[in-house]
Amino acid sequence: MLFGKKLIIVWLCLSVLPAGITKAAKSIFIISKHIDPSEAQAYSINGDQVTFQAMVDISTLNPGYGAVGNAVWPEKDLMFVTYENSPMIVWASTKTLQKVGELDTGVSDLSGIAIDEEKEKIYVVRRNYDDLYVYSYDQGNNTLTLDQHCELVLPYPGEFVTAWG
Repeated sequence: MLFGKKLIIVWLCLSVLPAGITKAAKSIFIISKHIDPSEAQAYSINGDQVTFQAMVDISTLNPGYGAVGNAVWPEKDLMFVTYENSPMIVWASTKTLQKVGELDTGVSDLSGIAIDEEKEKIYVVRRNYDDLYVYSYDQGNNTLTLDQHCELVLPYPGEFVTAWG
C-alpha cells in the first residue's frame, strides 16, 4: 500500500522544563517524501522556534516504494529508516545528516521500527505479517545483526511499531 503524502515524524529527546530553565536545542527528523526517491528533513527546535536544518541522506539502491518508518537513537546520534516493499534498513547520522550505513535484511516490506536504548535493541515489524525482528547495532563496526525473529499472535498483521516502553 502506498501512503501518498504522509509525514512520519520522530521527536528526539524533547522535554518540558520549569520556567526559566533553558536546554540546548533538539531536533526533529521527518520523512517528508515517502515515494522513491524518499526524502528526510531535519529541523532544529530551540524553545518555541522550529528551524529547517537540512535534508538527511537516506538514499538506498533498493528503495522499494519508499521510506516508511524511522526511529532515532539519541545516545548514538543515529536515525534508522525502513522502506516499504524493500528489505533495506538505512541509518544516518543525526549530527552530519549523512547516511552512514545500510543493511539488506533479506526480508521485504519492513515497516515500523523502534529502539530500546536500555537493551540496545532495534525492533522492526514486517508489513502485513506477524513478524518481529530484533537487531543489535555494533557501533564499532557500524553493523546491524539479527538477534531474533519471532512470530507474534496478532488479530491484524503488523504495520507499525509505534513505541517501546
